[in-house]
Amino acid sequence: EITEGQIEANEEVVNNQSNPIERNAALLRPSTQSSSGLANASNAVNGINDGNVTQYLPPSITGEEQNPWWQTNLGRNTSIREVRIWRVTNKPVSQTLEQIQVIVYDENDNQVWQSSPLFPNESSPNPIIVPVGISGSKVRIQKYGTLDPQCRETFSFDGFSEYESCYRPLELVEVEIIETVTPPAGSGFGTSTIPTNPNGNVGAGSGQQTGGASVAM
Repeated sequence: EITEGQIEANEEVVNNQSNPIERNAALLRPSTQSSSGLANASNAVNGINDGNVTQYLPPSITGEEQNPWWQTNLGRNTSIREVRIWRVTNKPVSQTLEQIQVIVYDENDNQVWQSSPLFPNESSPNPIIVPVGISGSKVRIQKYGTLDPQCRETFSFDGFSEYESCYRPLELVEVEIIETVTPPAGSGFGTSTIPTNPNGNVGAGSGQQTGGASVAM
């Protein structure tokens, strides 16, 4: 679990990241998910982006439900340049992500932006980069699942197997919320443009700004 001391130290950690003109605003921030699974929501903001997950280094994992979600609270209104989603690489993407969408909320829990639906697969770049370009204080990764008729094996004998159906959990290795930081005057850093999407993105398309409809959080 993330302690209050870690949260308070976040600003110092973030300010010392290698790139002086961008900041991961989600690092060590309080995070929640729609249901309790095999691993905590905080695993997706711990700074570890190794997609080869194990029981000793798990991603965030929700419970088995149709439309699970994961969300982080940035603690302030933040100018979000992009969201980087690091996926599990030693499981099929059809199980861990399937179809997802990035949603941004303001400090009053009003939805202000949502991405186009994303359909990542095994050949997708890692991280998946979703350009945003709007301010918000909470970011949600929403999964839209379909029922898997062979989710788990319940019986096996002499070459015959029976299965039961279920929805697969949402699993996230790391979620980075990137904000652009203006270097202080005289810092020696220019204003050259950083590529918005150096690794390409997966069907992100253009997101859309949404009106102030309040949602249950």
